[in-house]
Amino acid sequence: MLSAAVFFTAALSFAQTEPSENTQPSEVTLDDCEGFGKRLAEYLDTGKQEAVFDEMDQIGYIARSLEGFEITPVKRQEFEQAYLKKLIGKLTEEFREFNHARYLRTQVETGEKRVLIRLTAKNHATSYVSFRVIKTPDKHVRWIDLFGYANGESICDASRRYLFTLTQGRLSKPRNLAEAAVFSNGQHFMQRLTAAEKLFNKGQFETALKSISQLPDELRNARFVFAIRLRAAQSISDEEQLKTIEAWEEAYPGDPSLNLISLDAHIIRKNYPEAVRCIDALAIQLKGTDGRLCYLKAYILDKDKMPSAARAAAEEGIATEPDMTDNYTALLKFALDERDFAAAVRVLMLVEKNMPDTDPKRLIPEFEAPEEFFKSSEFTSWFKKRLPDGAR
Repeated sequence: MLSAAVFFTAALSFAQTEPSENTQPSEVTLDDCEGFGKRLAEYLDTGKQEAVFDEMDQIGYIARSLEGFEITPVKRQEFEQAYLKKLIGKLTEEFREFNHARYLRTQVETGEKRVLIRLTAKNHATSYVSFRVIKTPDKHVRWIDLFGYANGESICDASRRYLFTLTQGRLSKPRNLAEAAVFSNGQHFMQRLTAAEKLFNKGQFETALKSISQLPDELRNARFVFAIRLRAAQSISDEEQLKTIEAWEEAYPGDPSLNLISLDAHIIRKNYPEAVRCIDALAIQLKGTDGRLCYLKAYILDKDKMPSAARAAAEEGIATEPDMTDNYTALLKFALDERDFAAAVRVLMLVEKNMPDTDPKRLIPEFEAPEEFFKSSEFTSWFKKRLPDGAR
């Protein structure tokens, strides 16, 4: 099964907020953002994860995290040094779980600009993250916060939960309901949550879920706690994953994060129309589709025995990202499933046109092609034309 709901987590589980609207709009331009986004994606794509944090405005991030807290100079120094170092190390390791990254677009919302990057793992699991971009007083383009679409949360909010513990709850005004829940339940809650996280990190997933189940209802069903529950459930079984997703859906109907989270659940249930609806809704949320979403849509429509719609989705993916091989592979599979060898060869020719540095034949072994395809007049004619003159 293709998994689209891969969680992007920080050193602590994130809290529920969109990036803050309280910061002043920056002077950063769309051209600045595009160049910056491509640079970040290149770092992530080439194994230079640490370089991403060289582009971080750590001063701005700290100020954003500390908003509303009463904190002593000693505790502030602890946060700025020990916690930030831990956070960067944790995020660097999580970035390494993905072997491919691509800048997709710049998003403009509530006066903020964010660069959207798609991360893909070797098992095709996909995550979307956006970096909030600013221009510093010395005119350098930097990122100040990181937002993950799989759970709708930012790293600043994880930091604020840590700060709540560090300052012993000295927060003048919670930003949102999730923070209010933490504030009202105090240190005991944070200790229990931290203990559950430690169990998860040790691979004791069932024990971690049991520990979380003993929390009060308003905390057990808090949105950021659901993220921990789902991470543990995914490591246990499809059944436990489905149970947790259904609880999330019941607690937060219409939650935008469910566009990614529920995809696996709908596929497990074989509710393919709802899976397609999630993909379409996610494309709206991301302010545009991309080749990976089109491929997922084609995959699901093929499962739902809708070949024409599946082909259309793969073709849209090629139009959107002509240098991404997945949708060519999908079209090739659809054509060969229908024994339409002429259509299969047209796909190979399209690869030659759009990706001249890619050998189209390498796409064929990704699934079992019928032997008669290689013996067909369509394939042999195309193959001979690719041979050097003296070898034909």
